[in-house]
Amino acid sequence: MIQDIGGWMEELAGRLEKIFGSRLLFLGLQGSYGRGEAWEDSDVDVVCVLDRLDRADMEAYRAAVGQMPDARLACGFLCGLEELTRWPGYDLLALLLDVKPVRGDMGKYVRLPGREAARQAVEIGAANLYHALCHGYLYGGRDLEGLREGCKAAFFLLRMTWYLETGVWPPTGRALQTVLEEPLTGVLPAAIQDAAAEILSAFCNWESPSAGDYSRRFDRLFALADGLLSHYSPKDLEACTDAVSL
Repeated sequence: MIQDIGGWMEELAGRLEKIFGSRLLFLGLQGSYGRGEAWEDSDVDVVCVLDRLDRADMEAYRAAVGQMPDARLACGFLCGLEELTRWPGYDLLALLLDVKPVRGDMGKYVRLPGREAARQAVEIGAANLYHALCHGYLYGGRDLEGLREGCKAAFFLLRMTWYLETGVWPPTGRALQTVLEEPLTGVLPAAIQDAAAEILSAFCNWESPSAGDYSRRFDRLFALADGLLSHYSPKDLEACTDAVSL
């Protein structure tokens, strides 16, 4: 685990500025290190935007990151400016809300997508979680550790759901857990909120035995994915005008 993530990012910024100069438009940090909730095995999610990007730039960036302490922890998002402006809104929204700037201002290049992008992010996130749970249960080892990624995905999904409904982006998992545990918030249907609160507790206190066994965690995750799909996805299949005759 990197103890001084601010210093680590400053060192990386210096290395990249030497290589790319003014071509480095933005550098930031997202993920658990950005939230101040990193675990021992957490990745360092770096966001980097150049004026353009080709394979030679990727090689140079890879070499710079490879020289960093704990380089094995580095991952993240690298792109050129033109690609950033064309990025799907639902994914761009999460990136802009989550990233902490180290160099530059992402807002100079792209605008924050609106409510429809947030709704799409929730719908797609719920579908992806539902599929991952089904696949893991049928073909995975059904071990408790295997659900850790599911709880992590649920956190991202619930964070976006809260933003969709309230316009507030919870800065940390703990902050989201706090608001979800408040009774009668009226933001989400009761069944979804109950499952969400329990899942967030497991996510924030993963090592605690009180977080539950595999079956309990799986059932709550599955209920959450199913509930959000039902709540936010179109309910009238006849409204789909591009029907395919089989």
